[in-house]
Amino acid sequence: MSWLLPEGVAGVSWFNFTSHNGSHSVTGVLLLPACSPWELTAECVINHPAFEEPENRSITLPLCAPPNITISSGTEWKGRDEYTKVDCSVDSVAPAATITWHVGNGDNSISYLSETEVLADGLVLAHSSVHFLSSLYSGQNLTCMVEHPSLEAPEKRTIHIPVHKAHLLSVSAQRQQDSPLWLAVCDCRGEGVGTNLAWILPENAKSQTSLQSEYEGQVLKARLTYQFRLALHEGQDLTCVYHFENGTTEKKTIQIPTYYISSVRVLNHTTPLQSRYGGEPITHRLALQENQRNQRVLLRVEGKVPDYNLICKRSDGLFVPMEKDAMVFPSELTEQDEGLYTCQASFYHHTATVNIQVEVMSQDKLFATASMICISSALAIVLIVLAAVWVCCKATSKSEYKRKESLSALTTLMQEPGSHDVKKPPVTETDSKEYAQLVSYSIVIDVKSTV
Repeated sequence: MSWLLPEGVAGVSWFNFTSHNGSHSVTGVLLLPACSPWELTAECVINHPAFEEPENRSITLPLCAPPNITISSGTEWKGRDEYTKVDCSVDSVAPAATITWHVGNGDNSISYLSETEVLADGLVLAHSSVHFLSSLYSGQNLTCMVEHPSLEAPEKRTIHIPVHKAHLLSVSAQRQQDSPLWLAVCDCRGEGVGTNLAWILPENAKSQTSLQSEYEGQVLKARLTYQFRLALHEGQDLTCVYHFENGTTEKKTIQIPTYYISSVRVLNHTTPLQSRYGGEPITHRLALQENQRNQRVLLRVEGKVPDYNLICKRSDGLFVPMEKDAMVFPSELTEQDEGLYTCQASFYHHTATVNIQVEVMSQDKLFATASMICISSALAIVLIVLAAVWVCCKATSKSEYKRKESLSALTTLMQEPGSHDVKKPPVTETDSKEYAQLVSYSIVIDVKSTV
């Protein structure tokens, strides 16, 4: 008796011989693995002199059920560090499966914990787990390799360790459409990010905040908003702070811009009309042509604003059509369109105004105005000439009077008898020069004293 096995299959066999009352009995025993990845057929070959040919008896062993392999992973945060735990479990028939771990594409192994458990239905559970800092193997593949007699080759289960992205904190401030309020936004995005966001606001600020959060896969997005009026925080800093579980914080700050509107200028040719009251604004006088359509008053807003709202209206409350920065009179102008117009540019609480006195000029008015200007100019020139002639005549008359007065005084001095000290003594030739000097000296003193 012998056993025939498939190629590559080995087993342990033995035979027992017994005899009783002249009869012989042979028992053959073959030991094969209880679990095999293939169907095994074992043949028992019997040779006996009574057989013309050997007799064969065969038995087929059923295929062993493959193991059930499951792998799972999870993350947890300890402080600001993320840890990953991966579990690999194998349910199989006895014996228990062997589990090993490998990192990357090579044979780099990683430490792990394994345990086995016999289940109630006769199956065996093998469990293995690894626990590590996510940043150590981020972006790599972690493989659980299972070996079991029911498997032709070791089976692998691979899980990818994602690249851990640090949380991203950002702040911004923007205007809201159709609302007088601004919106400050604080966004926090990342894995393991909580919702511990808060605004650091000045003491006079009223809290109008709202917190929203949602997941995108493993990434949590948290948004904290704050509504406020521009006048409350213009030129100030708004700070958003994120509180980590370990007590540390991260802050981001944004400065609210400062805006202003300095003035609204009229680009058309105007003449200023200054009020007699110093506190009132200057009014610009502007002349437009009568019976002409689509006349424009061009304006320019000066200041630091991204945009503005510009409106113009007459003193009776009638609004004027606007095209960008121009006040437009689409119909023909008449005297009824004359009046005081006020244009205002605004950006939230910033405003600036300009007053325009619009006058509608006809041809008759233009002629009358030109005539008045010419007559006024001619009268002014005549007055200036008369004043110049009068000044010249006055200066000439005064000069002549002074000259006559001086001569009269000198004549009187020469004719009137003086004192005994001033009378002219008889002059000799020897002292004629000295006397001449004395006379000249006396004349000079008297003329000056007279004058």
